Amino acid sequence: MEDIRYTTKSKLAYEVLKQRIETQYYRQGDSIVISTVAKEINASAIPIREAMKKLETEGYLKIIPHKGALVTRFSEEHIAEIIEIRAVLEGLATKKAIKSIGDKDIQNLNELIGCMDASIESQDILEFRKLNRQFHTMIYIASKGERLCDMIFQLWEMSDWAYKKMQESPEIMRKSNQEHREIVRMLIEKNEENIEQYVRAHKLKLKDK
Repeated sequence: MEDIRYTTKSKLAYEVLKQRIETQYYRQGDSIVISTVAKEINASAIPIREAMKKLETEGYLKIIPHKGALVTRFSEEHIAEIIEIRAVLEGLATKKAIKSIGDKDIQNLNELIGCMDASIESQDILEFRKLNRQFHTMIYIASKGERLCDMIFQLWEMSDWAYKKMQESPEIMRKSNQEHREIVRMLIEKNEENIEQYVRAHKLKLKDK
């Protein structure tokens, strides 16, 4: 029988560590000691190790055998490289989505664009980011490229947290959402010739923020 308490502690450790890294409580290169975290959340070392393993696969940590873990150091060059790879894969996924995306999907995408407009007006950056993620996820899933989507989502996990501290201005968000409208227009028009490069350019702008 599965140990519910173990599962809960492992999830708790994961959430605590992830939040601390994303808020820079733990900075790049910092050492995280298993016994210290275990004491802080009143857990054994086992769920802490499991949480660290998951965070390592997502790019947050590098585990040091028999010791603990180091918060991953991401140079600007490293982040830029990941974004460049993402741009290629996400452009391809959007192009592939043209063949199978339906009217209901288009309707949902337009609704998300409207919600993003509202988040821009209220200057709710976190809400904008969440809706932006939903927008692109819907398109990539429509591509029906399971392995392609897995690679994209893994790269999201490896890179998103590294630039969450960057603050988008309302002008940047409005420009981004206008580009979302153009992406939807190209999907409707089945513009395979141009949409891949357009989405690549849209994604590469992350490097300039």
